Amino acid sequence: MDAVITFNDGAQSRIRVLEEIGIKPGHYMRKALRIIDNKRVCEAEIAIDKASKEARIRNKRGKQNKNLEKSNKLDYSAGLF
Repeated sequence: MDAVITFNDGAQSRIRVLEEIGIKPGHYMRKALRIIDNKRVCEAEIAIDKASKEARIRNKRGKQNKNLEKSNKLDYSAGLF
Protein backbone atom coordinates (compact mmCIF):
# COMPACT_ATOMS: atom_id res chain seq x y z
CA MET A 1 0.00 0.00 0.00
CA ASP A 2 2.85 2.37 0.83
CA ALA A 3 4.37 1.91 -2.62
CA VAL A 4 1.10 2.85 -4.33
CA ILE A 5 0.59 5.94 -2.18
CA THR A 6 4.19 7.06 -2.62
CA PHE A 7 4.13 6.50 -6.39
CA ASN A 8 0.88 8.41 -6.88
CA ASP A 9 1.29 11.30 -4.44
CA GLY A 10 4.96 11.33 -3.47
CA ALA A 11 6.74 10.57 -0.23
CA GLN A 12 5.00 13.40 1.62
CA SER A 13 1.75 11.44 1.41
CA ARG A 14 3.17 9.19 4.12
CA ILE A 15 2.55 12.05 6.55
CA ARG A 16 -1.22 11.68 6.10
CA VAL A 17 -1.00 7.94 6.69
CA LEU A 18 0.98 8.46 9.88
CA GLU A 19 -1.48 11.09 11.10
CA GLU A 20 -4.38 8.71 10.41
CA ILE A 21 -2.84 6.05 12.64
CA GLY A 22 -2.12 8.57 15.38
CA ILE A 23 1.57 9.33 14.86
CA LYS A 24 2.55 12.98 14.63
CA PRO A 25 5.48 13.36 12.20
CA GLY A 26 8.14 15.85 13.21
CA HIS A 27 9.79 18.71 11.38
CA TYR A 28 12.79 16.66 10.24
CA MET A 29 10.61 13.88 8.87
CA ARG A 30 8.60 16.39 6.84
CA LYS A 31 11.84 17.95 5.60
CA ALA A 32 13.33 14.57 4.66
CA LEU A 33 10.20 13.53 2.77
CA ARG A 34 10.19 16.86 0.91
CA ILE A 35 13.83 16.28 -0.08
CA ILE A 36 13.00 12.77 -1.29
CA ASP A 37 10.14 14.12 -3.42
CA ASN A 38 12.28 16.91 -4.89
CA LYS A 39 15.04 14.45 -5.76
CA ARG A 40 12.55 12.12 -7.45
CA VAL A 41 11.11 14.97 -9.54
CA CYS A 42 14.56 16.21 -10.56
CA GLU A 43 15.67 12.73 -11.62
CA ALA A 44 12.47 12.30 -13.64
CA GLU A 45 13.02 15.63 -15.41
CA ILE A 46 16.61 14.67 -16.25
CA ALA A 47 15.43 11.34 -17.68
CA ILE A 48 12.77 13.08 -19.77
CA ASP A 49 15.27 15.63 -21.06
CA LYS A 50 17.67 12.86 -22.02
CA ALA A 51 14.96 10.89 -23.83
CA SER A 52 13.74 13.94 -25.74
CA LYS A 53 17.30 14.85 -26.73
CA GLU A 54 17.87 11.34 -28.08
CA ALA A 55 14.60 11.56 -30.04
CA ARG A 56 15.60 14.91 -31.54
CA ILE A 57 18.97 13.49 -32.57
CA ARG A 58 17.29 10.44 -34.16
CA ASN A 59 14.89 12.67 -36.10
CA LYS A 60 17.69 14.94 -37.26
CA ARG A 61 19.78 11.98 -38.44
CA GLY A 62 16.79 10.56 -40.29
CA LYS A 63 16.23 13.85 -42.11
CA GLN A 64 19.93 14.09 -42.93
CA ASN A 65 19.90 10.56 -44.35
CA LYS A 66 16.88 11.38 -46.53
CA ASN A 67 18.56 14.52 -47.82
CA LEU A 68 21.77 12.59 -48.50
CA GLU A 69 19.87 9.94 -50.47
CA LYS A 70 18.17 12.63 -52.54
CA SER A 71 21.46 14.38 -53.26
CA ASN A 72 23.12 11.10 -54.30
CA LYS A 73 20.67 10.67 -57.19
CA LEU A 74 22.27 11.78 -60.42
CA ASP A 75 20.51 14.82 -61.80
CA TYR A 76 23.38 15.90 -64.00
CA SER A 77 26.39 14.13 -65.36
CA ALA A 78 28.54 14.38 -68.46
CA GLY A 79 26.97 12.36 -71.26
CA LEU A 80 23.80 11.73 -69.26
CA PHE A 81 21.55 13.39 -71.87
